[in-house]
Amino acid sequence: MPDDEKIDLSVFMDEYLNDARTGFQKAGDALLAFENDRGRTDKLDELSRALHTLKSSSAMLEFDEIAGLAHSSEDLVGGIKDGHTPVTQEALDVLFEIVDTLERMVAERGRKDVSDWGDRVFTLKEKIRAERVRQSPLRRGQCRASSSRLKGLKPFASICVFSMRYSTR
Repeated sequence: MPDDEKIDLSVFMDEYLNDARTGFQKAGDALLAFENDRGRTDKLDELSRALHTLKSSSAMLEFDEIAGLAHSSEDLVGGIKDGHTPVTQEALDVLFEIVDTLERMVAERGRKDVSDWGDRVFTLKEKIRAERVRQSPLRRGQCRASSSRLKGLKPFASICVFSMRYSTR
């Protein structure tokens, strides 16, 4: 699309900033509540919604670093929600750090004072990967791979069968 036909996305900036502020408040409150009572998985849903909204609106405004970090954060929260990533203080600290960083990135965008967040975003994504790799231990009868992923992976299937038979949980 030629430049003269592009939509001026700056008209959405005030609404974006207001929505982001509300989202950060909800995300922070949800994280604190979950940290204090890890049985409150409904708080992870609230956090997911705030991150998803930020990701979508940031992508619409072409704030790719913000959208990418929010997306990676959704993956970490999803792993915690479905039990593939253990709930550790380290994982919660990473989530607090991410929300704080995203809030600063958005505030900078609001001031039209854009820094290079590449190194910071990269570091946080590496922390997310590290937490997602730190998987919850297998319980007797569990296997991490779905049956569709086992096709053609006989050695891996054998490992799963072994872990199902000899797991201590």
